[in-house]
Amino acid sequence: MSTTEQQKLSTSALAKLLDIPLQQLFATLRDCGWIRKVEDGWVLTAKGEFEGGEYVHSRRYGRYIVWPDIIVEHQLLRGIESNRMLSATQLARKYQITAREVRRVLGEIGLLQRDFSGWRLTRAGEQVGGVIIESDAGDAEISWPESLLENSLVAEQFEYMQRLYVEAEQPEADLLTAITELRALDGHSFHSRSEWLVCHWLYLAGVAHACNRRLPLVQETPEHHADFWLPQAQVYIEVSGDEHDAGAIAATMERLDLYRKQQWHYIEVRAEHLAHLDEYLTRALRELGVDVF
Repeated sequence: MSTTEQQKLSTSALAKLLDIPLQQLFATLRDCGWIRKVEDGWVLTAKGEFEGGEYVHSRRYGRYIVWPDIIVEHQLLRGIESNRMLSATQLARKYQITAREVRRVLGEIGLLQRDFSGWRLTRAGEQVGGVIIESDAGDAEISWPESLLENSLVAEQFEYMQRLYVEAEQPEADLLTAITELRALDGHSFHSRSEWLVCHWLYLAGVAHACNRRLPLVQETPEHHADFWLPQAQVYIEVSGDEHDAGAIAATMERLDLYRKQQWHYIEVRAEHLAHLDEYLTRALRELGVDVF
């Protein structure tokens, strides 16, 4: 069958079909001499053209490379599948969490480190096979060998995050029936499941926080204590919706009213936010000028 009769696949479509990160595919095709990097993207080499690569011109995407669909049978690509690398997005899909949370978990166990520009690979991350692969757009993504999931510590951390999502959707009464105290990853203890989940999130997101923080410069009786205080961001967080008595509900409402009167920045986390806590808190903090990776 001639190449003109075959279905053509873009490099991104080919990566999706092989279920490998696009960056890994570009790097492999480059290392094997099928493509090379130029200032404005990737171009075919004579070897790449011999393997069936050709250009397509699109008004929307410009010029890009396509491959015949039978290329998936090539020995080179079969070799990639047997040494598949996983992106943060693929790990997230496996554990039903977000790619952002994948990076936070890997950071918590020392395989990644957060800096002013985002995440970087640590020496420990390199030792377990993490690699930085450049994409067609010139940016880079850290990918991981499938064997990473055979590491019991890594697997346990991801499974723990997965359980948090399940617990976030459980009724408060069901979770606390046999539990009198909930201990977060950073050592803080709670009787509120909602506060416990928020504390987990703040810790993994690298946000410094205090719990049950007395409100300053407020002459009130009784004293008011915020659920969470973020000193660097100058933001209070109030967790509402799981109070067990009228007094606790009234105290929460008083604090929210106080934040408004004092014009203090605050975020209210309600029960309906727990199932998508990462999305909600990330957006809320960014709106207040706080960098969250």
